[in-house]
Amino acid sequence: MESHREAYLNFSLTGETPRVFFDAVTCLCKNFGKMKKQVLWVSHASRGGLKFVVEEESNFQASVLVRQSGFAKLEVSENFGGLCVFLTDLLDGLSVLGVTQTSQNFSNLSTSRASVLRVVQEKENEPLYLILHDPDFVTQCRLKTIQADPPVDFSFFSSSVVCSAILASDMLREALQEIDVAGTEALKVSVKREGIKPTISLQGVGRDGTTDTYGGFVGISVCVEFPSPIDSSSDVFAEFHVTDEFSGIVFPIHFIRRCLRALAFSDTCRLRVNRTGILSLVIRFRTGSKIPEQVVEISSSYCFLEYLVCPLEAV
Repeated sequence: MESHREAYLNFSLTGETPRVFFDAVTCLCKNFGKMKKQVLWVSHASRGGLKFVVEEESNFQASVLVRQSGFAKLEVSENFGGLCVFLTDLLDGLSVLGVTQTSQNFSNLSTSRASVLRVVQEKENEPLYLILHDPDFVTQCRLKTIQADPPVDFSFFSSSVVCSAILASDMLREALQEIDVAGTEALKVSVKREGIKPTISLQGVGRDGTTDTYGGFVGISVCVEFPSPIDSSSDVFAEFHVTDEFSGIVFPIHFIRRCLRALAFSDTCRLRVNRTGILSLVIRFRTGSKIPEQVVEISSSYCFLEYLVCPLEAV
């Protein structure tokens, strides 16, 4: 590969960023550890940086956004229209290079031995190269690019959002894990405004084959409300805006499960629902070493994950 030519795509990651990038991309996997071939679409983000997207059945979309500030270097050709690789190939390549090892314990993560990770595509439809620049040697991995249709545009705009809430990621993760008991096949989301504070209700529902409630689903007795009706004064949300109440929007639980891994890498998340019933979960990926008392401003974060889930009626 000739390094002096202007590349179609050329970016570098240094310091902790290769590990953060690797951990974030693993959260796009349908079944981490038992991965099948998933197409990963790489595109230039509208506000700078790069976006890495996978989708399933046009009803679920997961994406990683790495802001411009996350790159040591980012060069994108004016003609860059995106590229596609298999997600498993990218993760295998990063693993072979020894970029990092994933860990659920952020404070105990080992530092990558790589000083610089470069990702380069010289021309459209040409292979994608992963290049590890170590102080003592250089290692290169070549990935085949593929042809695939671009991801579906879910048209999720801020102007169409009827509910937006920012809360702690571990709180939402624990609630979803409690709801996802044996037999749960869907998540029912409701928002109401009673009293001083609005509430979000999350309920697991499962199929019994006899009842048509919720489109063939019946309620399982696991329901979590934010904030708790027992302690209505609790400050659960950092931010909560509701323009329209809604009741009983149902989402397939197997899509919701895909969000749990990313929540474990995060401190803060934003849950939104728009007028068409699409659920958006934006997760701010934890970056940098941090003591528990230290607050990381959102402006300093450079890596975000978003999950878009269509309601069951649209599946």
